[in-house]
Amino acid sequence: MQNKGVLILVLWIAALTPCRAQITPPDSAYAPLIEAGKSLAQNQVLITASAKDATLSEKRAALFNTAINHAFYKTRVWLDTPLDVSAPLALDGSGISMFGGARQVARIFNVAIYVQFADGKTREAIDTTRDGLRLAYALERHSLLGWMTGVAIESMILNTITERLNQLSEVDCKRLFKLAEDWAKTANLLEVALERERLAGLAQLKSQPGQTAEQWKLMEAQVTKAYQQVVQQQRQPYWERGELTLPEGGDTSKEAGEALTGLLRPVFQQVSDRPVRRLAQARLLGCHAAIRQFRWENRRLPTTLGELKIGDMATDPYTGMEFNYKVKMETFTLESVGGYARDDKGTLDKEKRIPVTLMP
Repeated sequence: MQNKGVLILVLWIAALTPCRAQITPPDSAYAPLIEAGKSLAQNQVLITASAKDATLSEKRAALFNTAINHAFYKTRVWLDTPLDVSAPLALDGSGISMFGGARQVARIFNVAIYVQFADGKTREAIDTTRDGLRLAYALERHSLLGWMTGVAIESMILNTITERLNQLSEVDCKRLFKLAEDWAKTANLLEVALERERLAGLAQLKSQPGQTAEQWKLMEAQVTKAYQQVVQQQRQPYWERGELTLPEGGDTSKEAGEALTGLLRPVFQQVSDRPVRRLAQARLLGCHAAIRQFRWENRRLPTTLGELKIGDMATDPYTGMEFNYKVKMETFTLESVGGYARDDKGTLDKEKRIPVTLMP
């Protein structure tokens, strides 16, 4: 029975590990994105344009590349098509993942935002930013790995636009605030991703031979309990949350489910706080836009965030209070207190926070 428990653990690792990625059938809702990603494989022009030291000329050249331009257009058309993810999620540890391709597509959006800002096309840059976030959001409902990929894409897009905030006109500030507000109001899709992952993983495990109905029911209950604990935590304000109390695991057949949830503990710890960080980033972006709009109107910085009159957009989701905002001469600092740090064992350290800020 010990070997059987090891087999269960290995199978679930294969389902969650990025290098053994999930495959989406060619006729799936994500097919256009998959094809766009495949068309960019080893595209040297995009690789060059996405490099940290890429020049503006190299970035411009990328947008005129036929394969890149076609993938960019095809993805934007796909984003305007209703996404049907009603089909059960299938976990497969072979083949090429669509998520690597999605990252490549996201790099096009990033390059386009930079070029549009450079050309003074700030309205178009904000629209492209919105589409980049829509791409991330579409991935986040696919699976746990899709959700993590989407969050990574959001960070990439966010880094590019925050570098250009001082280029915004008063009208641009309003547009960017609306984008940030819409982003902050989107549903937390981690719950959706976790449920799809749970059902797919259990279906895969159930198909393995050598287990009795009683053993299967026990394992299913233990795994489901672990997933439900993460979901319940997501629905609580951050300051009211406790640590996940997942079991450490064991070796006997009765403890196979607990051993599996013990294995999943680091994954759950890694993702459980990310939706709060994502919300903090969206609200911080909105605050930055509102502060700059206020400065255009009043020729000064607001003394407090309360002067902006933007409601919850000025509220730090980690505390339920206003973000930390300080004015010094003609500049300001704005940050969220952030979540608690974790030690080397993954345990929360409530004496230490990791602040969230958009500006370097």
